[in-house]
Amino acid sequence: MGIRRVIGAALLIPAAQAQGQLPPPVPRPPPQNCTAPEHRQLDFWVGDWNVYRTGTQSMAGTSRVERIYNDCAIRETWSPFDMNAGGSISSYDRTAGEWRQTWVDSTADRIDYGGRLTNGRFVFTARRPASRGQAERLTRVTQWPEGNTVRQTGETSTDDGRTWTPSYDYTYRPRP
Repeated sequence: MGIRRVIGAALLIPAAQAQGQLPPPVPRPPPQNCTAPEHRQLDFWVGDWNVYRTGTQSMAGTSRVERIYNDCAIRETWSPFDMNAGGSISSYDRTAGEWRQTWVDSTADRIDYGGRLTNGRFVFTARRPASRGQAERLTRVTQWPEGNTVRQTGETSTDDGRTWTPSYDYTYRPRP
């Protein structure tokens, strides 16, 4: 008997709409304009890439970086050969005047970065709380174009940024 009531109610809704008894749907606001130069700062990274350990022919994985959501965000899908897969969503925050990036990987590790273009290089930094036996630390990712490739380095600091220890150095080469 309950299913008959649900079906009956479902049949009445279109009839009520046709008679003008329900308010019309609220129109969606127009898409955000993401064409300002700040929104284009990471365009050099967009593409399909084979990712190599810098200075070698040793491939670390592949990466697909694409513009999404009316060009208001950039998504990376990282598929490494010898570590955890993951990805990020990056977007320009007009209010803060910087980029935000959230990284999540297949171990449920999540890092929230803030970043900006500095001297031709894009620098993302995040403060990571102590966990899994590691002390509180800063993580820094730096990216920049080199011809038709992109270079990306990762570093960590346990002394609030006074010194940095390299964690990786990759060169993104266009996938044929």
